[in-house]
Amino acid sequence: MNIFKNAFTSYKNVWIEITEETHNHGGEGWEFGRCLWSPTLGSSGKKSYEFMLKPQIEDAVVHIYLKKNVRYIFGNSIVKKNCFITKEEPPESGKWSNRENYYRIELKSFFQFTTPLDIKILLKEYSNDIRSELLDDEPALFPFNKYQDTVRLGQGRYLTKCTSKLFEVIREALNIEQSYKPKSNLKIDVDPHSEYEEGKRKKKEIYFFARNPKLAQDAKKLKGYVCEACGFDFKKKYGELGKNFIECHHENPLSERSEKEWDNNTKTSIDNVKVLCSNCHRMIHRTKPAKKIEEIVKLIKKNNFK
Repeated sequence: MNIFKNAFTSYKNVWIEITEETHNHGGEGWEFGRCLWSPTLGSSGKKSYEFMLKPQIEDAVVHIYLKKNVRYIFGNSIVKKNCFITKEEPPESGKWSNRENYYRIELKSFFQFTTPLDIKILLKEYSNDIRSELLDDEPALFPFNKYQDTVRLGQGRYLTKCTSKLFEVIREALNIEQSYKPKSNLKIDVDPHSEYEEGKRKKKEIYFFARNPKLAQDAKKLKGYVCEACGFDFKKKYGELGKNFIECHHENPLSERSEKEWDNNTKTSIDNVKVLCSNCHRMIHRTKPAKKIEEIVKLIKKNNFK
């Protein structure tokens, strides 16, 4: 099943497995997506893996998988059976071999994402969203930690905990409206991430105007409801349905600034706001940095004469 089609609150907990292909996840009977496992004791004899006792039946699991030196958010599954201790050693246990006992958590409903997401993209494009959870107290078993001015995946962590905010960040980054497919051969498809990164930047701009409704209202009142780039009039096209509809665009896109540079108290001038139809607005944000409105006007004029 696709856990991201449900709300975070649909699950008591959401866990994140961080694993790799080097030891084939344990080998036959211990395959990736079939179970979570670890020794019960660390190499020093300490109870380093007791967190394996925490996941419960019907909890969700997100799988981060290292393949060919690239780490991906690869798929998700559901806990089928609570953790139990076994003396059986995984046939390909790697550096965790020759331990007395092992923890094992049975999984079900493994789904591989159509386009697994490179962790580097997540950390590059959503670092501010993730870092915001680390500004005060780091959540228990959180998979990321602060590193200089950004964040990185925690070192040496196997099973970590996903917060509600991180769940929504991953949902957005995966572009959850895409189709999903069952596990096949761990094939990496062409990455369309650039398309929905453009959408993410535009969404941040929409959030800004939503937090500053008077600015948007005043801009539309002053400039009207006709696109400043192409002249499209929603009311003429759609009648009453299109009356008083237009989108606002910031000439110096806030979506391309660090969140340190803007927050709920950010002020801006109506002179820096343009009113645009949905098409022109999307075309402006198609590139990074966003195009200037003058560039879009030139493109429209050029192509109208072809």
